[in-house]
Amino acid sequence: MNKKYLFLVLLMLLYFLVRIPFYGIALFYEEGCFTELFYNHMVNPDYIFWAKIDGVKLYHAPLHPALIYEIISSYGKLWQVLVPPLASWNTIALGVFARFAFSLIQASIVFALILMLLKQNEAKTPLPLIALIMGFCLMSPAILYSTSLQVDGSVGSLLTGLLVLSLLAYRYKLIETRKSLLLVFACAMFYGFGKNEWTLAFLVALMVSFIFVLIRKSAFTGNFRSAISLLSYAFGGLLVGNLISYSFDPINYMGGFGTAGNLGQPSLNIFEIMTWSRWKLVSLNLILSVAALAGLYHALKKLDVLCLLLFVWGAALLAGFFITAHATDIRYYAPSFLVLLGILPLAYDQFDSRRAYPVLVAATVIIFLFSVPKIIDGVQTLRALKKVDLYVTQVVPAMIDCIPRKDQGEVWITGEDFIASTAWPEYASSFVQKYGKTLCKP
Repeated sequence: MNKKYLFLVLLMLLYFLVRIPFYGIALFYEEGCFTELFYNHMVNPDYIFWAKIDGVKLYHAPLHPALIYEIISSYGKLWQVLVPPLASWNTIALGVFARFAFSLIQASIVFALILMLLKQNEAKTPLPLIALIMGFCLMSPAILYSTSLQVDGSVGSLLTGLLVLSLLAYRYKLIETRKSLLLVFACAMFYGFGKNEWTLAFLVALMVSFIFVLIRKSAFTGNFRSAISLLSYAFGGLLVGNLISYSFDPINYMGGFGTAGNLGQPSLNIFEIMTWSRWKLVSLNLILSVAALAGLYHALKKLDVLCLLLFVWGAALLAGFFITAHATDIRYYAPSFLVLLGILPLAYDQFDSRRAYPVLVAATVIIFLFSVPKIIDGVQTLRALKKVDLYVTQVVPAMIDCIPRKDQGEVWITGEDFIASTAWPEYASSFVQKYGKTLCKP
C-alpha cells in the first residue's frame, strides 16, 4: 500500500478511536426528535417528535425547510437496509448506533478534504497541514459536532462540507473547469436545501465577494471572468436550491425565517457575551478564524476571491449565532467549523512550509491535549454501557393521568408519556387537556 494512503488509514482509525467514548452519551434535549426521525421516518410536514400520550406518539411541523428532515430520514432508511439487526435492538443501543452513523458524515467530509490535498500535492505530501486538520478534528468541540444527534452537525455538516469541497476542487483544478463549475452549482443547490440562516450567511459571503471583485476589477486582469463565473454559478445553485425547498414544502420553508428570526435575537448584554461558558464553545472555531485571517491577509494581496468567500461565509455562520441568546448551544457551530477548516489549505499556501512546520506540529499537539479530559470522561460513560444488553427491551411505564414536560432525548430511551420541555407551560397544559390529561406539576 502507498505510504500516503497507509497514513490516511491510520488517521481514520485515530479519528474514530477518540469518538468511541462519545458514542455512549445518553440522548438529551432534542436529540430524541432526530433519533426518532432517523429510525421511524415521519412524513411531511410533521417531522418533530413532540409528545406521547397514552402510548401514541404525536408530531408537529419543525418550521425549518423540510428537505433537511427528509435527508435524515433517508439516511436512516439506508442504514436499516445495511444493518437489518437494528430492528431488534433496544433504544439505548439504537442511540449509540445513531451517534456512530451521524459521525460518519463529518468524517466523510474531512477525509475527502485530506484525499484532495494528497491528490493536489502528489509530489510532496503536506503532512504538517494534514496533521493540523486532524488535530482540529480531535478537539472535543469537533467530536461533539460530529456525534450530536442534531441537524447542524449532520445535514449541516453534509451540505456545508460538500459545497466547501466543490469550491476547493475548482480552485485546485482537479476536474475540467466547466465540469467543476457545474459541481459548484450542484453543491450550492444542495446547500440551499438547508436552514434559511445557512443560506443567508452564504448569500452575505457571495455579496461581499462580488463587491470586492467589482471594486478591484482592473487589478484582476485575466482572473476577473473566472472569479465572476465562480460566484455566479454558486449564486445560481443557491437560488435553485431554495426554490426547490420552497416548492417541496412552502409552510415549513417560510416558517424557517420566523424560527431564524427568533434564534437571531441579539444578546446585547456585554456581560452575557463575555462569559467563559460562551467563549469556550467557540474556542476551536476562533482558533481556525485566526489562522484563516492570517491567510486571508496575504491572499487578498493576490486577489484570492475564494479565500475571501470562505472566510466571510464561515465568519457569518459563527458570529451569527455567537451574538444570540442561543450561543451556548454548541451544535450551531458545526457548519462554520467545516467552512473555516476548508480555509486552512488556502492559508497554508501563503506561507513558507519550512517555517510553518514547527508551529503547526506544536499547535496540533496542544489542540489534542485540550480534548484529553473530555475523552477520559467519555471512557467512563462507555464502561457503564458495557453492562447494557442490546436486545433487552426497556420497560414502558404504565399510562398516567398527568403528562410531564420532559426532553425528547430522555423519553425516547424510556418510552414514557410526555410533552416536550420546550413547550411553554400554558400551551402544554391546554394541549394535554385535549386528550383528557393534565400537566404534571414540577
